[in-house]
Amino acid sequence: MEVIDINAKESFFKLKEIRNSNLIDVRTLLEWHSTGIPDLSSINKSVFLFEWEQNINQFFISKFQEMLSTNFERTSVLFFICKSGIRSKFAAHLATISGYYYCYNISDGYYNTGTSNWKNLLPTKKLDIKHH
Repeated sequence: MEVIDINAKESFFKLKEIRNSNLIDVRTLLEWHSTGIPDLSSINKSVFLFEWEQNINQFFISKFQEMLSTNFERTSVLFFICKSGIRSKFAAHLATISGYYYCYNISDGYYNTGTSNWKNLLPTKKLDIKHH
């Protein structure tokens, strides 16, 4: 099992075609609010948001593994995205060593410095969180 790098456009196509595929955004709440999030409504899916923390310690890793086991099957196809492809690569690797078989890193990210990224090429929307 190894992490597969994929670009944003190809990941969107695979998310559309593969029934048990999921997009997991591992940016921060501030990033989601400032630049929006991927919009998968046109393919009848929604993005799963998991806030990445600055301190990667055993507690965080356990929380990440619990999120995966609570929400996804080990055979689910998981696509990870962050701003530039660095955190998402680590998240995909962590999922792989946690027993998930099909993990992809969206290597051009959500909103990197170039034009080849999710925000410039694919549907996005503002983060809509209802506060309780």
